[in-house]
Amino acid sequence: MLSKSNFLLLDEPTNHLDIESKEVLENAVVDYSGTVLTISHDRYFLNKVVNKIWYLEDGKITEYYGNYDYFLEKLNEKDVVEEKVISKTEIEKEKKKKREIEKQERAKKQKLKEIENQIFEIEDKIEKCNLDIQDPEVFNDKDRFLKINEDLSNLIKEKENLYLEWENYL
Repeated sequence: MLSKSNFLLLDEPTNHLDIESKEVLENAVVDYSGTVLTISHDRYFLNKVVNKIWYLEDGKITEYYGNYDYFLEKLNEKDVVEEKVISKTEIEKEKKKKREIEKQERAKKQKLKEIENQIFEIEDKIEKCNLDIQDPEVFNDKDRFLKINEDLSNLIKEKENLYLEWENYL
């Protein structure tokens, strides 16, 4: 500053300075008539001395006119527009919903398996009834024949109902 330069490059100028020295540096930079390029993590210093911030992200530089607080405000506005913020409650709701859907899917598969097993059992009973009806002894016994035939009709109806129920679960 004493050499009357018109460009200063300051890299972490407030590191290792006490509060009084920082205030002196801040005032000197603010009063300086030339260009100052500073790199700093000291946001209080940046708020006091800068009027333009270059933000480097993904290989691109974005220019913000204002101090550090203004830069953060604009950066937050950009983040809000670009990203949907999901709260912990929303995340838990999504997880709970996903678990519930998985639970319903498992129950659905289990029910389908049960219906299929019932259909197989009924088909075995139907096959047995068909074989019984073909037996000459049953054929000659009218009451026994009618009873097996009635059972066969009931089994066929039950099988049809199970197929309808099975289709509803698909």
